[in-house]
Amino acid sequence: MESIKELKEKIEALEKENALYKAIVDKAYEGIIATDLDDRIIVYNQEIAKTEDMDPKNVLGKLEKDVYSYPEYNFPELVYDKVVNKGESIIEQRYFYYSPNGKMHHIIYSAYPYKYKGKTYGIFTLGRDVEQINSFINATLAFEHQLKMKDKKCINDAYYFLDNIIGSSPQMSKCKELAEKIAPYDMAVMIIGETGCGKELFAQGIHNAGRSAKGPFISLNCTALPDTLMESILFGTCKGSFTGAVDMPGLFEQAENGTLFLDEINSMPITLQGKLLRAIQEKRIRRLGSKEEIPVNCRIISASNQDPFDIEAEVPTPIRSDLLFRLSTSVIKIPPLKERKEDIAELCQFFMRTSNQSKSIFLWDISPQLMEIFYHYNWPGNVRELENVILSSIIFAGNQERFLKVEHIPEHILKNLMNDEKKRYSFIPYNLKDSLADFEKHIIIETIFNTNRNITKAAKTLGITRQNLYFKIEKYHLNDYIKPAARKEV
Repeated sequence: MESIKELKEKIEALEKENALYKAIVDKAYEGIIATDLDDRIIVYNQEIAKTEDMDPKNVLGKLEKDVYSYPEYNFPELVYDKVVNKGESIIEQRYFYYSPNGKMHHIIYSAYPYKYKGKTYGIFTLGRDVEQINSFINATLAFEHQLKMKDKKCINDAYYFLDNIIGSSPQMSKCKELAEKIAPYDMAVMIIGETGCGKELFAQGIHNAGRSAKGPFISLNCTALPDTLMESILFGTCKGSFTGAVDMPGLFEQAENGTLFLDEINSMPITLQGKLLRAIQEKRIRRLGSKEEIPVNCRIISASNQDPFDIEAEVPTPIRSDLLFRLSTSVIKIPPLKERKEDIAELCQFFMRTSNQSKSIFLWDISPQLMEIFYHYNWPGNVRELENVILSSIIFAGNQERFLKVEHIPEHILKNLMNDEKKRYSFIPYNLKDSLADFEKHIIIETIFNTNRNITKAAKTLGITRQNLYFKIEKYHLNDYIKPAARKEV
């Protein structure tokens, strides 16, 4: 006869095993639901809870018909006879139903009898939402494409993924979430944002996360070509159509089963926009000089550095309204860097890591003084300008430094940064004591900069002694603003 201790150990082992099985069920990608023979729900895992937006605590123990209480719900009757009475399984069948929150679900399910010692005690069902399946397929294709891209060097391909886009600010997070949602569907996307904010990164990311990821990514900057050439580049040419013309496929044909990215679409000539509209609408093009139409199939992603939906813009965006509606099935508006300054530090770290690897320079971080200037600058060139500043400054820093400082910024770049810094003092401050100190700090920085960091000249201009100036430099932590040569004057 087993002792109480042995029984307790067996019970504990069974509880551990049960907890393990429950953890596995909850982590499964399929929605899992199980009912007893009375139609009472006894298993309801986290995946189906997430899909149907219901708390398992409010579902477990209830009758299935009470949870999904609407006349058209006939799932129990559909599976009961075959699974329980006949003891057979149902494999990969479709079913449409509504969850209590009113959302319609299209699932592919399999149902099995739960048996113990030959007797059936219930039914368990594994279901996958079709939308979930599509997302999984697209993610798999994108991952496969990403692996191939490591060894593939092709100018027409997209090298960036949505995960590569730097920025954790609420604005950028919202843009990336929207891009992830629309990527699996082959709808037209318009990306709006100032020059240098990363529109092509989003275009490539959407391409690589979509069904067209295996196809080519063809990019055309509509400002880079003269009007006379753009039509032949887009639609191709037929031999003999003009002097020297040969049979050449256009970008629409080259982007077959892939993506055609039309950058700066607002610069496309009005005369060509009508032909572009027809090609998108009819999915057929005609090469220049040809009488035959060629069917084409590619996803269209466009970008504009002007907001065509801004009715208050001083200069309206020159895009035909009918073409605009075709191009803007989905719209992503990327905010300029000045509206998401939370991303500056993260971007700086990324650009420094990239440069460290390519130039064998190993900088750890950016000094607080320089970061303060970066944060208050408005970055009219957006992320592209920030990247240029970082890469230019790293060269001047060299291998002897561990922090990127103000003294490493090239003069022509620092001048722009400092001009913007002056605007911070064009208003009446709130705290007089702090503001006077802040203003004094700014005057010292500007004077040091204007005297080419010559301490003697700077002190004379300020009307104070050199010793007093050095005292204030230490007080306000302005050592980064002085060149190493200037420090040796003492």
